[in-house]
Amino acid sequence: MQAGRLLLLESVQKPVKYDDFFSYENAIAELNQLDERLDILYDEIKTAELLHEAALLTGNFQELLVRRKS
Repeated sequence: MQAGRLLLLESVQKPVKYDDFFSYENAIAELNQLDERLDILYDEIKTAELLHEAALLTGNFQELLVRRKS
């Protein structure tokens, strides 16, 4: 998705190839939608990373409790 965004951004930066202003505006709108989707995807990835880290820390903490009880 990031590569597609970069390609779209590159094509939008050359507005000469567009037949009319509306085509250019549509490309800008698509770029904004792609940015929003990427932001959501990055947030989901970060959330999964944080949950994974929390699970590891919780598991490590519980292992220490079990070791101390023995």
